[in-house]
Amino acid sequence: LRPCLPTSPLPSPSSTYSLSSPYLSSLVSCSRITNPSWQQDVRHCVFSYPSSSPSSPPAPAPTPYSPGDVVCILPSNPPSNALSFLAHLSLSPSLILTSITPVDSHDKRWAHVPLPISLLSFVTHYLDIQGHPRRLFFRHISTLTDNEIEKEKLAHFSSAEGQGDLRLYNQKEGRTFLEVLEDFRYVKMSLEEVLTVLPPLKPRKFSISSSLSLFPDQIHVTLAVVEYTTPLNRTRKGLCSHFLSTLPVGSEVRIWVEKGAIRLPPPGSNIIAVGPGTG
Repeated sequence: LRPCLPTSPLPSPSSTYSLSSPYLSSLVSCSRITNPSWQQDVRHCVFSYPSSSPSSPPAPAPTPYSPGDVVCILPSNPPSNALSFLAHLSLSPSLILTSITPVDSHDKRWAHVPLPISLLSFVTHYLDIQGHPRRLFFRHISTLTDNEIEKEKLAHFSSAEGQGDLRLYNQKEGRTFLEVLEDFRYVKMSLEEVLTVLPPLKPRKFSISSSLSLFPDQIHVTLAVVEYTTPLNRTRKGLCSHFLSTLPVGSEVRIWVEKGAIRLPPPGSNIIAVGPGTG
């Protein structure tokens, strides 16, 4: 099974691309610009962003960007992690979702997911299985296991007395939702509970490091690939930066532009620009 990137509905000509209808950009390049011997891997990533209608039948051209705007990038989970997550919960990857119904009918967090969609594609492209759980998650799953040892441990983590142990287990190690479920293997959640307890993948926002006048059909981003080691020697990698750094050239990436908080003064004005780092 290959979790193909879902096709989102195109925006109308008078609207713009967004979370519910991202622009499917093509990755032109994502090359390292720091010396290979240097500890920090910094990438210069280039995405297609045509100034005219890019598809047939014609779709709206992406919104032009200005200095100070940000590009939103929606990453995906590694398919192997998505398959591990589904296998743990005994959920079929080939199941087709025609509706998304969390336990709370007022939960609108999944309104941007295009339907129908396979469960594997949904988990790969929309579910934040690599996010870091909070105390409420441990309290919830303590009711979803029949194993008394697990139930007691999870209840302890969700209690006021167990917060020190939870910090050591969870926050300091940066454990993910997937890893917690792998540690507590008797926890079983229905699809409705998954949709209620786990959050959706969130877009990452990056400063645009290119000029529209020089690159009218592209967006450039300069980013640091996040990778670090925890106190127990576990390797942690940033979801979006690792996703982009390992993506083959030509792959589709879901992006859109949002207005930034910074605006340049009128032409001819004197400015002081400070570049404190990448990101």
